[in-house]
Amino acid sequence: MKRRGLRRELSRTALGLPGKWNGHGADVAEQAQAGDFAAINRYCEGDVLNTFVLYLRWAYFSTRMTATGHNATVQNLLDYLERERDERQHLGEFMDRWQASQQPCPLFVNEPIGEPGPQPPDTHLRSEDVLP
Repeated sequence: MKRRGLRRELSRTALGLPGKWNGHGADVAEQAQAGDFAAINRYCEGDVLNTFVLYLRWAYFSTRMTATGHNATVQNLLDYLERERDERQHLGEFMDRWQASQQPCPLFVNEPIGEPGPQPPDTHLRSEDVLP
């Protein structure tokens, strides 16, 4: 069966997200047999974080969320990850990897300046910054 649409891992990479840095689904059965449920939990939480940020960007691009709402949600997520860093180190590692990404897609989106309509060219991500 041919896959349609953009694969999640490619989308994560384009947004500079860590992706599956802390495990893979193929490892879960073996980890469960070994009783390493903490590793499964870390893997699942990392996957959920990646998916949540993908959802935020989709919600923004599909006009289900404003730029202000998107940015506030990203900031809330970053604040949460920072608060949890000491107790759950993988959350801090996710944040560090995301913020250190060399991908051209910023964490926050530009908020419109003034009236609706065309914006100055420096208020959006240029296609030449993304395409090879």
